[in-house]
Amino acid sequence: MAASRWLRVLSCSAFLAAIGGVAFGCSASVSPGEYKIYRVAIDTTGAKSAGCYADGKIPAAVKASSDDLRSSETWEIYAGSKDAEQYFLEIQGGKSTLEGSFTDKTYTFETTKVDVAYANADGTGFKYTKTDRVTVEVTVDGKTISGTVTSTHSEKCSGEKCPKVPETCSETAEYTGTEVDDVVLKHDL
Repeated sequence: MAASRWLRVLSCSAFLAAIGGVAFGCSASVSPGEYKIYRVAIDTTGAKSAGCYADGKIPAAVKASSDDLRSSETWEIYAGSKDAEQYFLEIQGGKSTLEGSFTDKTYTFETTKVDVAYANADGTGFKYTKTDRVTVEVTVDGKTISGTVTSTHSEKCSGEKCPKVPETCSETAEYTGTEVDDVVLKHDL
């Protein structure tokens, strides 16, 4: 049976109110051992670059279409080592975690995956590289957050007899969210 850990999360403002303090000393960032939980609504129609389409042009039907349906997620932001000023964004129900930094009122989280293939199994011939990058900008304004999620896919080839490389494809989605107070998280250890 897996051990369980319960975390009681109170916002800085709620904590200070509970002890009769004033909330003006609270930072938008988190410290090691703290979580901030946000409910986020993401624009599902993210803007795609021309490189995402076969002929390198955004189709007229795509330009003319619209959809105001949003997807929703719960995001957790927590701090790692105090000395390293590490911050983490846990998404997709804890299935994915991005590492980032915090400056002023903005977190920047990023992850990059690089996949390399060679023309021949022994590493000779051309080298084909695919790079996928996701960047999440989170601007904190009191108890609300907003920002963008940008995913970029690029490919490059070096060496002789390279195949045609598609244009870089990037997609940006906007979101908005609010901090959720008094949350209890359960994590199996």
